[in-house]
Amino acid sequence: MPIFLDDDAVDLEGDSLGAVLASARRQLEPHGRVVVEVRLNDRLLTADQIAQAHGTAVEGQEVKLYSADPRQLARATLEAVREHLAQARQYQEDAADLLQQDEARQAMGKIGQAVEVWLQAQQAVAHSAAMVGIELGRLGANGRPFEELTQDLIQKLQTLKVLITSQDTVALADTLAYEWPQAIEQWDALIADLVERIEAG
Repeated sequence: MPIFLDDDAVDLEGDSLGAVLASARRQLEPHGRVVVEVRLNDRLLTADQIAQAHGTAVEGQEVKLYSADPRQLARATLEAVREHLAQARQYQEDAADLLQQDEARQAMGKIGQAVEVWLQAQQAVAHSAAMVGIELGRLGANGRPFEELTQDLIQKLQTLKVLITSQDTVALADTLAYEWPQAIEQWDALIADLVERIEAG
């Protein structure tokens, strides 16, 4: 039952994957690090697969664990989110232009890409804040708290869905061109606030 932590062979307690992970967390905690990657017999496990394999016996299997500083990981994640939001801005602008040129099918592809970025951004902010122990209620941008910004984003996404379903391409182009840029700016400021809090420790 070889177990490795950051490529070093270690002796961790536990007969199951869940027990080994718990033991690794206890060992890493004093160093301010967390397990960020799990490999079982050289197969990278997703978060869902890790949860499903919690009770899996590790006897006769190779377990490789990799750790990271949660603050560094959160900062890197959030910087990537800011880059993706910049891409979403471009998707939205492109979609608005395509709609004005009666290229609805191509526009929908761009909108789909932008929506995917937004869904991932919201999850990444919540996950990053939780990783470093920062309450979402403390975050905000331009005087607006996180909860309000989240509700506004949900409302905008619902409006997009209604406009797409009703095939109101004129209103859809207008909302993408004039309302969504503000959402980009607000969420970028929100993420900047979170990064600043992480760096402040």
